[in-house]
Amino acid sequence: MDEDNQKTIDAKDDKQKYKDLENSMIDSFFSNNFADSLAKSIELLKSDDKDVSTNALRYYSMSLYNVFSLDNIINNLTYVVNNSMPNYKDYYYLGLCYFDKGNYANAIENFLKGLEINEKDYNLNYNLALSYYYNSEFDKAEEYSHKAIFIDGGILNSYQLLYYMYNNNFTEHERNLKIEQLLNTIDENINRTGDKNLLLLASNYNFETGNFSKALEYLNRLIVLDNTNIDYFLLRTKTHFQLQNYASSQQDIDFVLDKDINNLDAHCLNVRIAYTTSNITEQTLKSVDVIIENSEKISDDCNFLVFKIKANNLADNNEIQESIDYYTKALLFAEEQNDIIELYSNRADAYLKLDDLDLAELDINRILILKEENGQNLDKNNIDLLQKLLVIYAKQNRVDDISQTAEKIKEIKEKESSVKATINSSGKGHLNSPP
Repeated sequence: MDEDNQKTIDAKDDKQKYKDLENSMIDSFFSNNFADSLAKSIELLKSDDKDVSTNALRYYSMSLYNVFSLDNIINNLTYVVNNSMPNYKDYYYLGLCYFDKGNYANAIENFLKGLEINEKDYNLNYNLALSYYYNSEFDKAEEYSHKAIFIDGGILNSYQLLYYMYNNNFTEHERNLKIEQLLNTIDENINRTGDKNLLLLASNYNFETGNFSKALEYLNRLIVLDNTNIDYFLLRTKTHFQLQNYASSQQDIDFVLDKDINNLDAHCLNVRIAYTTSNITEQTLKSVDVIIENSEKISDDCNFLVFKIKANNLADNNEIQESIDYYTKALLFAEEQNDIIELYSNRADAYLKLDDLDLAELDINRILILKEENGQNLDKNNIDLLQKLLVIYAKQNRVDDISQTAEKIKEIKEKESSVKATINSSGKGHLNSPP
């Protein structure tokens, strides 16, 4: 027999062998012999036949799930603790299984048994605290979180559990008091260990609770330890911004953008600083363009700023139609009424420059309606808006509208004169009164 024929026979034999093994694997699985089906699936994964190996992977996954299911593990570990001298880790893993099944009462029972053997195990104390939390036993959750912190003050999850619990399950007075105590605990452990993760945690928590000066103190210490992590600089940028340290905020954001020019958070902060300080530079406009290209990934408040800045810049450069497009986009993200009024006003001015009188009138009337809803229909600032309407009506020969609008302007001016007279009269009376 030549060599080629022998290879063909060997290949057929291998194919049949794998087929027989595959059938045996399936039989074992449906007979609930998952350990056997798991072993056979591992062997079948070696097959060069894609159909065989793919099916083997299917049964490997299903067998693995059944062999290592939570119920199997619980049954096995329960047998172990009932038939031998138990180890605290037996109860720890039993507790984890019950926790993952959502059976927090049994999880608590097993974690407590583990602590009877080893009360100084961090993981037992923390997971017991977590189980108590999900079981709505907040006092117990607090107690065992503090025990975990006492065992190892450098691990973050116990602090995080306490912070989350205080924020979501206590009254404002209790919450503020407990968070302050938690921050003091973190501070004590920072001074003892100098741990970077604790410094970052303290920075974040102080920032979130509005204690920006303290957050800045921690961030400065953190950056001394590691002056390459841009996340630290981003948080310090936000902190400086809240403290109105705009020059320092800009310095930090320039560092971040130098290290990572594609960092969208940094571009948003760059725009926010420029907008707040009324210092729109070429660098700001570059950030604006980056954000516009990634608008779907950006927060609404940042989108509002960039579309407004872009629109104003286009208007300043006499690119009127393009500015209108961006004012329209900015309106989609504007929330504050003053911002909405400003955008309508700017867009109305743009429409007037294009002699699009109907759309300009529409935006002006939108502003007047908003102001009337807030009792500002006689606001002296309305005069400018009404005078723009007069220009529109004059161009369209709308005599009745001109007359009505002129009366509104007269009414506002008379009210303003009356207020001034009252103030002057009141002032003179006070000055002329005897001591």
